Amino acid sequence: MTNIEYKASLFEDYSEMMHGRGMNLEVFLKEWVRMRDIYIDKTKYYEIVVSTNEKDILEGNARYIGTIGSYNEANKLVTTNTADIWEYTYEYAGIVAKQYGLYSFPIFKEVYKFNQNDEEYELIAEYDESNKRVIL
Repeated sequence: MTNIEYKASLFEDYSEMMHGRGMNLEVFLKEWVRMRDIYIDKTKYYEIVVSTNEKDILEGNARYIGTIGSYNEANKLVTTNTADIWEYTYEYAGIVAKQYGLYSFPIFKEVYKFNQNDEEYELIAEYDESNKRVIL
């Protein structure tokens, strides 16, 4: 039994209970890692926002789409245009990282622009908490 199989065996009973049936080992491990990544950082959350221009995202005037607990999950949702967040209207999307708590301020912001050929958003800039451009 490999190390991965052993670790998965610890969760086999749980997965059968949760899903009411057996689950492929590889599929189960991928799902377990994905769920672990979602909850791994309890100090930050990520807001997904959309706008017709980059300025609105930086100033906090963009349309709020939702909150995700994992950066990887937020990045995947934006870059792949999950749930059609583009809607033929919003050329720009953003991920705004914030700390949990009252009156939280952005830690950083990433701005993406929609590429109509690939039908995906592409990262064009990253800004720090003072809206100073730090990359791209």
